Amino acid sequence: MRLFLEVSVVAALSFVNFRAYAGNAEAVYHDALETSENLVANETIIIGDSIFALNGVINSELESLSSKDIDSYARNGAVMSGIVRQYQQSREAGIARTVIMNGGGNDVLSNMGACRAFNQTCIGVIEKAISQGMDLVAQMEEDGVESVFFLGYYYTTTFASGLEEAVDYAMSRVPAICASTTLRCEVIDTREAMQGAGNISWDGIHPSRTGSIKMARLLWERMQANGID
Repeated sequence: MRLFLEVSVVAALSFVNFRAYAGNAEAVYHDALETSENLVANETIIIGDSIFALNGVINSELESLSSKDIDSYARNGAVMSGIVRQYQQSREAGIARTVIMNGGGNDVLSNMGACRAFNQTCIGVIEKAISQGMDLVAQMEEDGVESVFFLGYYYTTTFASGLEEAVDYAMSRVPAICASTTLRCEVIDTREAMQGAGNISWDGIHPSRTGSIKMARLLWERMQANGID
């Protein structure tokens, strides 16, 4: 019973973190799309949420595979509007040639009841995130980014179970982000690869080390297929 209560408290605090981040990030969304001038190209960056940020394994594995440093601006609890802000922050150091990203997962988790029911509220949340993603890649295209690799979501379990319809719908809509730009833009579908024991951590949301390595290698394969070493 004590272990159950401790786990429940951790899950509740994580959900509060999602909601707090969402509120703060939404306020800066529109400012985040301003254009800067005379920016110098960098190599590769990561923007996104705790799929990247919590254990950092995707980042470190990609650095090992590529033998290059990869700057990560990803933050735990980031909703799509917050990920837009991360890109804006990255622009202060120059424009990356390649952007690895995800987005929208915490938008769904922050509306878990609606997305378990998969009602119009959930669909609206997902569509808003897709629209923000389209605006973001339009900014990247204007800035001169060359390639975008969008890491898709997988089926969550345990504290985030019952979201399969929402995940499938979101993954059916994410390609619209890439279709909205002339950039080289790829979506990496992780649903099949992340099924099975050992790929997701105890909370049913975040990848384990094994799952993170799998996703890093899926990204690397797609990057190499597009001529990025």
